[in-house]
Amino acid sequence: MSLRPPNYSKPFHLFVHERGGIASGVLTQLNGPHHFPLAFYSQQIDPVAQGTPSCTRTLAAAALLITKAKSLTLGFWEKAPPCFGLPSDFLGRSFSYC
Repeated sequence: MSLRPPNYSKPFHLFVHERGGIASGVLTQLNGPHHFPLAFYSQQIDPVAQGTPSCTRTLAAAALLITKAKSLTLGFWEKAPPCFGLPSDFLGRSFSYC
């Protein structure tokens, strides 16, 4: 579900949460000091990933929602929470770290 049109001249921010095998996230952009939501995502993660430790489930949730958000961001990824520490080949060349 998209809430407002994206501004491709500004960086995107994806906030991800995993609980009970469900990945949920919000894609935002900064407008001044505030994050404005562009889209909300929610999807069940892979059954194999559900049986792994929480740190691995969070990575699976992030990968799943990044893939879903690419249809709206068109590959214009700019910001990711630094706690992921994912290698750039995992996320794609257009993704960078904070």
